[in-house]
Amino acid sequence: MLFLVSGEGPSDMGVCSDGNAVCTVPDFQVGPMAVIVELVVQKRHFYVTVHRVSSL
Repeated sequence: MLFLVSGEGPSDMGVCSDGNAVCTVPDFQVGPMAVIVELVVQKRHFYVTVHRVSSL
């Protein structure tokens, strides 16, 4: 499952800690909207994404 999301930085979907446009998982700082998307996807589609909410 792929998701395309857009946000404006750390207070939205999140931000890449190394400043790159394309970010890998260890460099991604999760924002609050990303957590909400994670929870909705898990609950509605029974799908666990890369970032687990329990570890945030």
